[in-house]
Amino acid sequence: MMDPEPPAHRGTSFGVRASADHRVDLSLGPNVTVIVRPPPGEWHFVIHNEILCRHSEFFESQLGEHWGEEKCIRLEEEDPNAFDMFASFIYTGRVHSWVDWDILYDRPEREWGRLLRAWRLADQLRSTSFKDALVDTMCEKMLQERKYPTILYVEAYPHTSAVKEDTRYATTLYAEAYRRTSAGAPLRRLAVDIAVWRWSAKAFELVPFDDSRDEFFHDIAVRRQEVSPEELKGRPPFLSPSCRYHEHCEGENGEGEDGEKGEDEHGDGEDEHMDEDEDEDSKKIPCYRTMF
Repeated sequence: MMDPEPPAHRGTSFGVRASADHRVDLSLGPNVTVIVRPPPGEWHFVIHNEILCRHSEFFESQLGEHWGEEKCIRLEEEDPNAFDMFASFIYTGRVHSWVDWDILYDRPEREWGRLLRAWRLADQLRSTSFKDALVDTMCEKMLQERKYPTILYVEAYPHTSAVKEDTRYATTLYAEAYRRTSAGAPLRRLAVDIAVWRWSAKAFELVPFDDSRDEFFHDIAVRRQEVSPEELKGRPPFLSPSCRYHEHCEGENGEGEDGEKGEDEHGDGEDEHMDEDEDEDSKKIPCYRTMF
């Protein structure tokens, strides 16, 4: 059977989304053994200390003074498939999130579930690079497929009610954005921008208006006032590669003087407008695109 065509269109790629079938095999190698899931179904990953710590504050703190030693770390509550995506990403710089079955059976929405489970893991591992790459993958998916999740916010806002089965992947993005992040967070900006630029009246009807969604709709209302009618007719910001929705520049608001993050701010890892006295932590976190 011939391999299916990847879900992409020439000339419309962020360059981060890739097939899970082409991921790097990380079943062998030094130095840290990460065991995901309790027995008998545990998955074992053996990963280089240096690479693991470069991409995860959680593992950096776990290894501590044992950084150069062989060590075993258990993550019994995490999703092994999501960790597999993380492990491949830290070696390749790519997010292997779609599989052949998505294309063969026309179920592209399943990729949203994988991306959101991976984002939850990235949040737990405190991996800024992986979270930023996952957000870029979401943007690339929308760019290539020209389909936009309509109720992505449920995890972002803390008290969201249950959703119907056929919308579970779409709703979870917004839920993640508000349940796990604070005001102004990049993932919230993405969720709000999708609603402002691409939601129809029908999409808004799908989201019940109640107290649990006040913050989300407040953010939409504010953003809508910031955007001119001419801008709404143009290309949405999430369809152009930039660092606007990245956490690595969250200390700088993720925005330039005009409210949009520049397209070349990750070219040399330096921002010419950054004050030398700014917090050192905001300087030392590079864009993941410069790490590979």
